Amino acid sequence: MTLEEVERLPFYPLDPHLPPVVQLKLRCKELNFLIGKLQESLAAKMIEDHSLPQSALILQKHRKEEKDDVWLAEQLKKAKGK
Repeated sequence: MTLEEVERLPFYPLDPHLPPVVQLKLRCKELNFLIGKLQESLAAKMIEDHSLPQSALILQKHRKEEKDDVWLAEQLKKAKGK
């Protein structure tokens, strides 16, 4: 099984028949997902409380713009392919 195949596997529900190293990789993928959600939740709470530093607000805005740019590029690529 290649790394690309492992990356495409869903981490939930975890298939107990997978090799232990693949299960570990999927558990790490799940943990990264959960940590990301917790960080987003904390940032949202800090924004709501007006306690998020200005530098973090700027970084958050920059990341959102990058994500929007990637999405737009994908949409344009799809539109050209049709």
